[in-house]
Amino acid sequence: MHPFLLEENMVFVFWGHVVAAGGILLGILLLVLAINRIQPDPPAKALALVSTLAEVAARPHGPRTLRAWFRYQCQLNFQAGLTPASLEKAGEPGSHRLVEITQALQQAGHQAVLVALLGDALYFIDLWAAHLLLAQARPSEPIRAQCLAVIRAYAAYPQLAALAREQQAWLAQQGEEVVANSTVRSA
Repeated sequence: MHPFLLEENMVFVFWGHVVAAGGILLGILLLVLAINRIQPDPPAKALALVSTLAEVAARPHGPRTLRAWFRYQCQLNFQAGLTPASLEKAGEPGSHRLVEITQALQQAGHQAVLVALLGDALYFIDLWAAHLLLAQARPSEPIRAQCLAVIRAYAAYPQLAALAREQQAWLAQQGEEVVANSTVRSA
């Protein structure tokens, strides 16, 4: 073979690699731009599309949607350091959003959604659900006992002393039995 033909083929191979690498870089750039356009708070954006939470609750998949929003708001509250019994942060918008979602579920007759959340301890979802069921609804005695059991469990949790003290104070304020064998130390 002629050496000149090999050199020409190498030029074509080189430019082929350059074009392929450019395509990959362009794809990565487009992916980064697409990720940056994602909204940080999709439930809030979706919530703005409907006039009221009651309207959402009345839809066929409304209870499931409100449950997801409740869980998401609990996550935001957890990250902001909000707890249901913290008196100094009671006027926070995160607390009010959970109250609104709870009221919408109650008005639509979907109290069972909140009762089901009593078993979800991630981001204090069960604690928020227990407090809101007791404050906003008139739960039956078995559900009330389940709510108080969740609150008492947090009141006896020594790893989160501040949260445990808040729950103990809330129980005492409500006239409920405070956990006697608590290993939580006062600060």
